[in-house]
Amino acid sequence: MYKVIEFSGARNAEGSLTWGQTYFWNLIEATPPNERDGLNISMVVPVPQGSDVANVLSALSALMSAHEALRTRYRRSDSGEPLQMVTTAGEIEVLMVETEDPTEAVTDQRAAMEKVEFDLLCSLPVRLTLITCRAVPVSIVLVCSHIVADAWAMQLLYRDLVRLMRPGVHEGASFPQAVQPIDRSVFESSEHGRAEGARALGYWRQQLFHFPPSMYEEAAIRPESPRYVRVFLRTPALAGAALILSRRYHVTPTSVVIAAYATLTAHRTGRTESSFFLYSSNRWTPEARTSVGTYAQIVPVRVDVSGDNFSGVARATHKAVLGAYMNGACHPQEITRMIGETASVRGVEIQLDSVLDIPMDPTRSAVTPEKQTGAGIHGLLDLEAQSEFDVLGKFERGDQSLHVKVHAGGIEALADTHYFHQVHLEDFLRRMQRLLIEAAAGSDSISEFLKDAEFPTNENS
Repeated sequence: MYKVIEFSGARNAEGSLTWGQTYFWNLIEATPPNERDGLNISMVVPVPQGSDVANVLSALSALMSAHEALRTRYRRSDSGEPLQMVTTAGEIEVLMVETEDPTEAVTDQRAAMEKVEFDLLCSLPVRLTLITCRAVPVSIVLVCSHIVADAWAMQLLYRDLVRLMRPGVHEGASFPQAVQPIDRSVFESSEHGRAEGARALGYWRQQLFHFPPSMYEEAAIRPESPRYVRVFLRTPALAGAALILSRRYHVTPTSVVIAAYATLTAHRTGRTESSFFLYSSNRWTPEARTSVGTYAQIVPVRVDVSGDNFSGVARATHKAVLGAYMNGACHPQEITRMIGETASVRGVEIQLDSVLDIPMDPTRSAVTPEKQTGAGIHGLLDLEAQSEFDVLGKFERGDQSLHVKVHAGGIEALADTHYFHQVHLEDFLRRMQRLLIEAAAGSDSISEFLKDAEFPTNENS
């Protein structure tokens, strides 16, 4: 059963896509239709006690009205350029699911909604489901295309929806003045915006002149069938270890986790430098931090891991990552053109085959940092023992050698088994966690940690 809710905003508007929207539009266009579920993003919002169905539906209506990204449709111009169109008013259906098992229903609905791709040219790229138990609302599942929102924006939507569901709040609710995607597009076309893009493009060019054509080509092994595997390692100890080390090294928890990733990828290939592409949130200004939209793009990073002290690698990583984050926003078409020009000058094809996606604060997880760190190293070892490894799927096609995504409480990885067999991928992820735990316990020697770490070659694979 569906309920129809109405929304009403402040304006109609049309304009070019933002750089972030263009990045994900291109990803969607380049991905086969039956493989686009990874280009959707979702969240589950618990309904506070005391809320009834009418109150929740009113809150969803207010949310749709407040954020233009949620009521934006897309079309192509006569020249084929994608455009965004903000709708002032309209309707959207909310799927109503009554169940005696809300937990199972949330899991099933979220998975089902994520798998269905959006037709960006025909409908709003947002899906809403309200789970009820004996007519009492329990949870909201919201799924949208990544062209609508990135992970940062989803946190803003979560915050706003929780506030709107408080009794009486949605009546006349006001929101802080925030930059909407159309406004961001206008800025990117301005003189200031073009200068920001040119600076980022210069950073890309400098980095790619020193990038290996492929990070893992020298580490090739006989592939498995199916060729690509997606896995998840639940790592409840990772956030606590990262928090301890960030305080000790005076860097961010994000930099600490990236340092572990860089150390192990470089060791995998026998290099003293790890080169990869990192997702940048591009939320450096106060206006961007409160904006619901898609800002995230990838940016190249090179980390020197030649030193033997993990503390030194973590500090070097922090410096490299900050430089990358400051140059993360640029028009994707300009980046594509520059990659081609750089490859032509170098005489090699540069592959974007190693990608890391990590939140700005990886310490946010189901287990609070206080619980993770309060028991010291013994507590982290206990949490490590709770780690669980799962295979999420196997596929014949893919376009990257290794794509690692750090979630709250775990690490997801999609790998080409031409470079990482499933067993090697599990070992890689567990070593990321173990490296951080041992460093938190006081060990700083990378060579000591890696002395027993071996990866197969074609001869022994």
